[in-house]
Amino acid sequence: MVHLALDHIWMFISQSETGLKSPYSRIIFGLSIADVLQSIGIFASPFAAPVDPQHIFGRGNVQSCSAVGFFTIAGSLAVPLYTLHLTYYFLKRVKYKVKPQDFANGQEKWLHIIIWMYSIVVPSLAAGKGMINPMRRGAMCYLGPSPTGCNTNDEIECIRGKGAHLVGAILIVLPLAAIFVALLTVLGAFTLHVYTSEKQLQPTKQGTAKKAEEKETDDSPDEKSDNSPQEVEVDENKEPEQNQQEELSAFQRYEKQALKLVLTKSAIFQSSLFVLSKCVKDALSILV
Repeated sequence: MVHLALDHIWMFISQSETGLKSPYSRIIFGLSIADVLQSIGIFASPFAAPVDPQHIFGRGNVQSCSAVGFFTIAGSLAVPLYTLHLTYYFLKRVKYKVKPQDFANGQEKWLHIIIWMYSIVVPSLAAGKGMINPMRRGAMCYLGPSPTGCNTNDEIECIRGKGAHLVGAILIVLPLAAIFVALLTVLGAFTLHVYTSEKQLQPTKQGTAKKAEEKETDDSPDEKSDNSPQEVEVDENKEPEQNQQEELSAFQRYEKQALKLVLTKSAIFQSSLFVLSKCVKDALSILV
């Protein structure tokens, strides 16, 4: 599975015209790597759990569970962060007309550094403190105390990961909630931009139709002057026709831009729902 995912990422890079030269391709590459890390952790967790009668598929030990949990936590943090990075890049490109090269030279590299530093430091801290342990009967190696249920049952003593729920709530759940709020903010900015663009399109469309009606009136035989030469009449009608074509072309460009914005808004809304589901899932896995 991992080999297949890496092959797809390599095909994306090799077959792309720009490779990793554009900010978009680099963000997608980082998002893909984060998704692969998370997938590795989720897939390997049941087998990496320590051997125990409660762990159905457990074939590993404490160290293997901590290692696999490291990948799971790193991926679960990097994926929503890169989703926010991607939507923020679209906002800068579409609304603020920032060129890809300017974005690459300015904010992009720092965003990559922040994403990976945070995604690596948090699981490293958790692994160093012994807070990554098998949960849900060994189905997932994640942030939590061991044995399972020791934080809620006074009769069970926590051997490892005491206080893991509090650390997880502060370092994972709260940041994911903040990411979701940031995505909603970006979505709101896009929605406002689309609404403003649609408002600007309506007068343009009405003005174009009015110009076309005026042109038809000017071209009617009853209102033509017999004393004007034909050459002058052609020159007089040439400029309105050219203006009408320019207005139609501008309207079509605005219409295409608005359509792209609507599609982008829909994509960001889906991303927001995705991050919300991850916030709920991670909160339940840590707090329950």
